[in-house]
Amino acid sequence: MAKAARNLVRAWLAAFALWCAALAAAAQEPVPVQQGLMWNRTGLPAVFPLQVRSAFGMNYFLTLYDAETGAPALAAYFEGGRFFRVLVPPGRFRLRLAAGQVWQGEDALFGAGARTRFIDIPQPLTFAVTGFDRKSGHTLDLRRVMGRDAMLVPIAPLGTCQAVRLVADRAAEGPHGTLLQRVIGPAGAPKRRLRAWHGAWADLRFVVRRRVCPVAGS
Repeated sequence: MAKAARNLVRAWLAAFALWCAALAAAAQEPVPVQQGLMWNRTGLPAVFPLQVRSAFGMNYFLTLYDAETGAPALAAYFEGGRFFRVLVPPGRFRLRLAAGQVWQGEDALFGAGARTRFIDIPQPLTFAVTGFDRKSGHTLDLRRVMGRDAMLVPIAPLGTCQAVRLVADRAAEGPHGTLLQRVIGPAGAPKRRLRAWHGAWADLRFVVRRRVCPVAGS
């Protein structure tokens, strides 16, 4: 009777060990995720640039927290070594990065214990419009950061500028020819030239061009 009881206990312990092993293996199964913005809880438009440079071998979960309230504002995911730039809303934020290899979702991050490392940027970062058309953000460089030593993270200003141009669609054909022909008109026809202006406006359009531009202090 005692021997049967011992065998039953051994069988139960073996089954429990197998279940724990299966659970641990399942915990390391990667959760599908795409690089880029995951959510923006501010309700504000995300228009300011945040760029992060990193080395291969680690993946990152980036969270922005409101510097005054501590409320989570925005989250993004990116793979180490890949170009990463995300647009964030205006405001003053603290940044925290979780780093690891196998993404297991927002609750588990990259796994328990040493599987997930954290990098807390000590100083708040401000994202705002400076000047007439410059949207000012920041660049972080994680390529030389080891462990939690966030004091060593180089941070540089980054900005995007935009220019608006009024472009004429010279190829647009109308009842009196192209825009250029309708505005200029044949020689000796000034009245027809003036009447052509009204129809010419229909072929004009605004083109917005954005580019990375210098920021004061860079």
